[in-house]
Amino acid sequence: MIEHNAGEAAHYGDKDYSEAGARIIYEKAEVYKCPTLIKSAPVVEEDLPLLQMNQTIISPIHLSALKSELLQKMMEKRSTGIHLKTSRTKVAVIRLFEV
Repeated sequence: MIEHNAGEAAHYGDKDYSEAGARIIYEKAEVYKCPTLIKSAPVVEEDLPLLQMNQTIISPIHLSALKSELLQKMMEKRSTGIHLKTSRTKVAVIRLFEV
């Protein structure tokens, strides 16, 4: 499942994704119901109400630049964050929850 027009910046249209087997979703909230969410941009405050409990989020996660309130809300939702980086050699997994 992929959000409508998600590939525009990369010059991929909805047709490209649907031909590859993806289901095009027109409601952002519906996309956020997936147990694993892949974003090309970091999570922002507007995303918070849409995030699900125990959701895995794969996106750029810059802890040093992340607002503490945003991080706290993600921790409350027991999110697992996997840092998406352009480098092909490194992957960071960050479990966001309180101990």
